Amino acid sequence: MHERRWGVVGAGRVARRFAKAIGETSGHRVAAVSSRTRAGASSFVDELGFDALATDSLDELLDAAPDLVYIASPNDLHAVHVALVHGAGVAVLCEKPLAANAAGAREIRNSLGSSTAPVGVAFQYRQHPAHARARGIVASGALGDVRLVEVSACLPALDVPPWYDDPEVSGGGILPMSGVHRVDIARHIVGQGFTRVQALVDHHRGAAYDDTAAMAARFAGGAAATFLFGLDAPFGDDRLAIHGTLGSVLVDSTMSQWWSDTPGTITLRTAEGTTVETFDDVDTYGLQVRSFARFADGLDEPEFATVDDAVACAEFSEGVYESARSGASVAL
Repeated sequence: MHERRWGVVGAGRVARRFAKAIGETSGHRVAAVSSRTRAGASSFVDELGFDALATDSLDELLDAAPDLVYIASPNDLHAVHVALVHGAGVAVLCEKPLAANAAGAREIRNSLGSSTAPVGVAFQYRQHPAHARARGIVASGALGDVRLVEVSACLPALDVPPWYDDPEVSGGGILPMSGVHRVDIARHIVGQGFTRVQALVDHHRGAAYDDTAAMAARFAGGAAATFLFGLDAPFGDDRLAIHGTLGSVLVDSTMSQWWSDTPGTITLRTAEGTTVETFDDVDTYGLQVRSFARFADGLDEPEFATVDDAVACAEFSEGVYESARSGASVAL
């Protein structure tokens, strides 16, 4: 297999984490990095030890002829960056959320046109083997009819990029930061979208962005779901539980790699007993590098998130904020 050359758009902490994974993956390398300033791109390249072009121009990045481009610019810039890269016929992996709002996400989907260049969305936790295992358990019917799904994410007081203070740029707080990962994983594992949501959203830290959200939602198949997301709640859970008529599956600590090295576990409980599997040292970013390359080659990658998946998550987030403002449940 020939070496895959990547372009990286953005030089923030998430871009740094993913670029490092590219550099550590055999057969892949970062060929070019673009950022808001050339100095910022140069610092990024030097810090990671890459022999790569550093530029403040996306056109220059594309002139370096990357095979794949990863976009991790601020949320409100995703639409224009995806359009430019996709229009050049290059495979695009866009960081979540796809846009700062649902309208922007739909705009990206509608703008893809006739180009056959693949576009994926960086919901890297889909690549975690525990989630693939849980999805297989649900699909097998081992849980019977799904009745209830519980999702919680209690995060420590993480550093937040300053542009989150502008909701026009970020699209919100705890949801675009971290919550949409959990919304996507719940949809992916259960294999259904949502039809309705009701929510409470709070700003306990006094910032412009929301830091806490509690939601109740309905899956298309009728099952109920609850979501609890909180920033600056370092001793809480990071878990997803699915309860059915024949059993339950609990996935724990599989999406907390930014702030914890706790091994992930998956627990299956049925009438036949309880089984527990442990997953240690899972690099979801490295898995995503390889998975997106296969996705870009047109190979079957059922764990990869598409633009349609990202639009559904953006519409869920929009429903959450609308419900929080109105106090009513919102149809999706």
